[in-house]
Amino acid sequence: MTHGEASAHGLRAPGRGPWGGGALIVIAILGVIAAVMAISGKKQVDQATPPTPEQTVEDVEAEVAEIKESAHR
Repeated sequence: MTHGEASAHGLRAPGRGPWGGGALIVIAILGVIAAVMAISGKKQVDQATPPTPEQTVEDVEAEVAEIKESAHR
């Protein structure tokens, strides 16, 4: 079957339809956007620091005091 015969029968190679080229461009653009967002998110996670033990102890003590106060009401 020649290329002309295949086209006449509606058989096309993937990505060769009327929207094939545009779809590939959109997929590429979305891939680049996703990669940039992933790199940005990873940088933010790397810059985040866990709370120090002192902060954690103070937070827990404050929560315990708040729970005790609400239990006495």
